[in-house]
Formats: sequence, C-alpha cells, structure tokens
Amino acid sequence: MHSTYAAAEVRASGGVLPTRRSFVIGALFVMTYVALALATRYYMVRPFGITSWNPNAGFALALLLVFGPRFWPALAIASCIANLAIRGVPAMPYTQLLLPVAITAGYYTMAQLLRGPLGLRIAFDRLRDAISLVLVAAVGTLLVAVVSVFAIRMNNQIAPDDLWHTIMRSWTGHLLGVIINTPILLMLADRRRFMQLVRQLPRVEFGIQLGVVAFALWLIFASGWANPYKQFYLLFLPLIWIAMRHGVLGATLATAFTQLGFIALVVGSSLDRGMSITEFQMIMVALALTGLFLGMVVSENRRAHSALNTSEAQLRAVVSTAPDGIITVGENGLIAAANPAAAGIFGCRVDELVGRRVHEVLPDYQRVAASGDACELTGVRVDGSRFPVELSVGVTESQNPAMQIAITRDI
Repeated sequence: MHSTYAAAEVRASGGVLPTRRSFVIGALFVMTYVALALATRYYMVRPFGITSWNPNAGFALALLLVFGPRFWPALAIASCIANLAIRGVPAMPYTQLLLPVAITAGYYTMAQLLRGPLGLRIAFDRLRDAISLVLVAAVGTLLVAVVSVFAIRMNNQIAPDDLWHTIMRSWTGHLLGVIINTPILLMLADRRRFMQLVRQLPRVEFGIQLGVVAFALWLIFASGWANPYKQFYLLFLPLIWIAMRHGVLGATLATAFTQLGFIALVVGSSLDRGMSITEFQMIMVALALTGLFLGMVVSENRRAHSALNTSEAQLRAVVSTAPDGIITVGENGLIAAANPAAAGIFGCRVDELVGRRVHEVLPDYQRVAASGDACELTGVRVDGSRFPVELSVGVTESQNPAMQIAITRDI
C-alpha cells in the first residue's frame, strides 16, 4: 500500500513518468472526458450547451492532482474536442474558444493551489483535505462558470435576463462534478488501499442501503404522489445512515449513486427544463457536502480510535512485561491499576492489589509523591511483612482528575 501511495505522490508532484505511459494516460483521459461530455448533454441551456451535470470536471481536477500539472495539455485538448462536439465549429469572433481556455486555466490553478499551499494529500483521508477541496472548487468553478458564460454572452447568445441563471447552472454542474467524482478518483489513485476499503464494506448492508436510496429517488421523482421539491429531504436520511456506518468511502459512493439515479429519473420526466433542474442541483450540492463531510469525520474518528487502541495495546504490553512494579493511583488514593511485577512485589495477585488504598502497601507514599524524587522507604506486603522498596511518583497532568504513576522496585 505504501509503495502505491508513494508512486501516486511522485505522480502528483510532477515526477517523471515514462513517455509512453504519459501518452496512454492522456489519451484515455481525453476519450473519457469527451465521452462524459457527450453523455451528459441533457437539459442543456441551448443553443450554447451549458449542462446541469458535469462529471468530467471531477475527472479533470483528479488528473491534475494525481498525475501532476504537466498533464494540462491533455485537459486543453479534451475540452477543445468536447467544445467542438457539443457546440460545433465556432463562428467569428471565435469567443467560444475562450471556454476551453477558461476550463484549462481554472482547473490547473485549482490543482496547483490544492497540491501546493493547501497541501492536499492524494489519499484524501483528512477532513482538512475535504474542506480544502470544497472551498477551492466552489470558488474556482464559479470563476470558470462566469468566464465561460460571459464569453458566450459576447456573441449575444444569452439574453440579459438569463445570464445569472445560466451561470448558476454552469457552476452547479462543475461543482457537483468535483465534489462527487474527485474524492472517489483520488482514493482510487491507491488502488490497493481502495480495494481494501471496498472489501471492508458489508455488501449486504450496503446493498440494502443503496436500495433505500433508490426507493427514495423513485418516491420523490417517479411516484407522483407529492411535489419533488418538498420530498428531497428523504434522500438525506439514507445518506446519513451510510456515512455513519461506512465513512467517507460509503458516503461518496452513495452520493455518486444518488446523482446517477437523479439523472436517470429526471431526464425525460415531466419536470420543466428551466430553473427547476438548477434548484434540484443546488439541493444535490447540499446532499453531497453533507455526505462528504460527515463521512470524513466518521472515517477520521475511526482511524483515531484505531490508533488509540493500538497505542494502548502497545503500552499495556510494555507495562505488563516491565521488571519494575507500576501502580496507578487515583485522586482518592485508591490503586486503580497495577502490573504483574507490582503484584509480585507485594505478594498478591493484580486483582487483589487493585482497589486497595496505596497507604496500606506504601505507608510513606504521600511524602515521596510530594517530594518528587525517588526515595527508599518501607513497603508492606499483603501478608503484613515489611521490606525495603525504592519508590518514585509521577503525575499524569493531561487527565482530569490527575492520576499518579508510582514506580516501585524491591531492593
């Protein structure tokens, strides 16, 4: 896993890739980008081809993040081909050519910011990475949308009343493409780690949860029993369930599934081709952000809990095998924990030592604790026999209430 991650890091930092492999990656990206652009031409604002969903935006940003900014020519070529395929050969004064320029420059700048000053990790395993991606994408895609729409406006193809509506539709399309697809593609950069995470998903449970999402989509858009605007909140319930159970991977996969289902049900439906689709897409943005952030918080907490358990297990192993006696004393003077060596020193089992007052086995304990130095004093075994012991006491100030750690040695 580490080798794959390291390779991804080299690619993302602009490391050297073989020329043939770079060409293959670029060619595959161009074909995928153009295919996605052609496949998502539904509900375009005609005649200038602004679409409500733009998954190729997520692919574009992921390409530049994973393989480095030197792949910007692939994005430029792909956006030019897609522009020609959707809008045809531009007429004079050729302002339509500004669209590929705006897309390439915008996504190149976003990738540079994320990989540079903001320090986004390809593994996409931190909440700060999710926040950075969303903030940069929100601003960057808005600028791309504004420049693109105004470039089209220069040919008088957009009425003034439709200008901001068109910008909103373009922005939500690009933004959703990034926040839904880029996280999945970033996690896919380390295929071994991604497949390990996928294998950890309980298939039956996850399948049932996706089935609930599908049912909610049908209930909202296809059943016809209520206004879809008023029922969209139903999609948040299964998504929150999935995010809480499966973390960021489950949440991002469920959001992508929801978006595909949304497109499948809305395309060809009776919904109008005006502002309603844009409004639905804005709700999809809120849904995607909820899943992304909640899933990332759950994943981070699980990793922290796992790391804490590992650290505690290592500490228990060290304490249990230490030759010196280690006793944890609570605020009330009761022994809260002890290792086997301490039990052996005082001639009893560990469970017999825990719960006793420390002064029963170490009468001068308080004096040593107050001095802060290691001292020799008399200890008392559970059978009443006395023996010389060396004692030092420390305090765990990070805990509330504070605990005292006593190190004893039979001398």
